[in-house]
Amino acid sequence: MLMRTPQQTNRLRSTPHPSKDARRRCCIRCLVISIKYGMLLSAVLLWSYQIIFKNLRPSIPSSSSSPIDAIASEIGLTSALSPLLSNSVPIISSIFDAQEDEAEFIINRSFQRTYAHILPCDVDTIGLRCIQKTIDFFKPCKRSAVTVPPLSIATEGGINSESDDIDDNVAGNDDDTSITVQDETDTTTLPPSIPWWFQTLLRDLPKNGAYGWWQTLTTANPPLQFCSIAKNGSTEWHEVFCRLNGSEKIFKENGIKNDDECLLNCDNFQAPEGTLPFNVPRVVFIRDPLERLLSSYLNKCQDESRRNEEGHCEPNIIFRDRQMNHREGNDAIEPLLEDIEDNNKQLFAAYLDIMPLKWNLHVTPQAFACDLYRNIHQYNFVGKMDSQFMMDIDRMASHFGGGELAVALNKAFDYQLLVQKDGSKHVNFGTHSADGTRAPKKVNKFYTAQTVRKALEYVSIDYVLLGLSVPSWAKQMLREDYM
Repeated sequence: MLMRTPQQTNRLRSTPHPSKDARRRCCIRCLVISIKYGMLLSAVLLWSYQIIFKNLRPSIPSSSSSPIDAIASEIGLTSALSPLLSNSVPIISSIFDAQEDEAEFIINRSFQRTYAHILPCDVDTIGLRCIQKTIDFFKPCKRSAVTVPPLSIATEGGINSESDDIDDNVAGNDDDTSITVQDETDTTTLPPSIPWWFQTLLRDLPKNGAYGWWQTLTTANPPLQFCSIAKNGSTEWHEVFCRLNGSEKIFKENGIKNDDECLLNCDNFQAPEGTLPFNVPRVVFIRDPLERLLSSYLNKCQDESRRNEEGHCEPNIIFRDRQMNHREGNDAIEPLLEDIEDNNKQLFAAYLDIMPLKWNLHVTPQAFACDLYRNIHQYNFVGKMDSQFMMDIDRMASHFGGGELAVALNKAFDYQLLVQKDGSKHVNFGTHSADGTRAPKKVNKFYTAQTVRKALEYVSIDYVLLGLSVPSWAKQMLREDYM
């Protein structure tokens, strides 16, 4: 019998078994192939997801669409903007898409939830009488007297007398909650739920001067009808029409102009009755809503003496100083501006949070002035208070014949010299006020991305129905907020 030496035995034991070695190599090869094809499959799935997800994103309509189209389809606005209500796609995804814009999204979403519910009126129902229909519609106790057109969320008819006893606090809102009243014979859908700030806006519109007599300025020399909007150079425009209508008492005896001097000494804002043609040309100057909102804050709130004396930084009980509140017996509420850190952005943010508690004329959206939200397409000349403001003044003077109009415009705005020097360099500079007219230069000092978002909600109607575009600085501020 052949005997193995110990060395041979050890050598045989250390030699791998052929079948085990093959299995080991096979397992390694399978693992590598699995990893390779797994990565390939993941890449395919990711690519497919991106393609499908992009096609599912809602398309956001541009707020710069023609106001004529928007007004002509007042009832159809809801269906036109309905994609915005889809909750199937995260809002944040559209923000980062280069093809979409957060500002436009905010504007259209806010408009859909608020101003899109304003009821249409016939051509003979104008001004406060028209908006009163919407105000009454959102007050259930008054809806019995309102005939409601077939909107997407409101059906014809009113509520019966039994519904007057409905609890005002249903669903957490005061008296504007969307609820359904049912009895054995009829079902009536009450007004939809709307943001609290839109409820207070509707409440304040009839009494805050938004439909004041002073808005419509007219002259027969030349025949013109002008829509004057607060914080859009209204003092200067009143001066222009004072002069055109023959009033010269505009300045103080010492030659220093007072902002209210024209209003105090001139009652010739309108031409004598019967001196204007039926189709008198109409003119209006509109302004970027964000800059106008800041202009109002700078002019009415920032200066303490003006804030206390004029009372236009509302609610006054919150923004006036302690002594003013004490004299009026309002000690229960501490003045806000005495307790907030003296920081421009912080104070402006606090103002935007609280301002809708009582809507002042100077922050009410421009679209309500002279029913612009319904009829801006009927205006013969629409100018803008922007970098081309002086050029628009010059074009207005030329468009309507120059002469005395050009003289009056130049005395109020001093535009001719600036146009000769290249008026495009004088950004929004054309009135005597040193605060409001330079608001575009101060936006970065007061606005933040958060306050831009809030302000866009408040003034969405101006962007949608007046054909205005969101300024580039606001869009840039929103983009940088995610960097």
